[in-house]
Amino acid sequence: MKNDNFKWTTDINFSKVKNRITDLGGKEQLVSNTIDNRNGLVTYAIVGQPLISFYGYKTDGVWNSLDEINASGLSTTLTNGIVVGGLKIVDLDGNGIIDTNDRTIIGSPLPDFNWGITNNFSYKNIELNFTIQGVQGGELINGDTNYNEPKERILNYMANRWVSPSNPGW
Repeated sequence: MKNDNFKWTTDINFSKVKNRITDLGGKEQLVSNTIDNRNGLVTYAIVGQPLISFYGYKTDGVWNSLDEINASGLSTTLTNGIVVGGLKIVDLDGNGIIDTNDRTIIGSPLPDFNWGITNNFSYKNIELNFTIQGVQGGELINGDTNYNEPKERILNYMANRWVSPSNPGW
């Protein structure tokens, strides 16, 4: 839009990137360990998946009581893997044991698409420009209370986070 004293232009952009790992030099996956080389939540490069995939445990709520744990029939090889107030890790392989074989791809930080709109206005010798931009789709991991964060090592911060069956926290 333009006349003698006023001009308005709008620019729009949109981008979508799809990526998939096709070859890792003969390997099926590469692991990016945590900073202290523990095998917790990590990013994996897996053939057939996006460049970065979050790899970890799916969860299904919180264990509210010892009776609930006993009724589940599950056991675990994970330290504190099944405790009252702890996260219910899904037994993906269905063998009744919660272990590292129950990890799976749980997301990717890569967005589905990026977009932006820029408007430029001018009236005589005065100009106003603004841009709005965003991304859609990328997933986030809340690593604040677990994985790779120093708070994980502070017992007073981590202990007793679960309150009760009626107020499970998290």
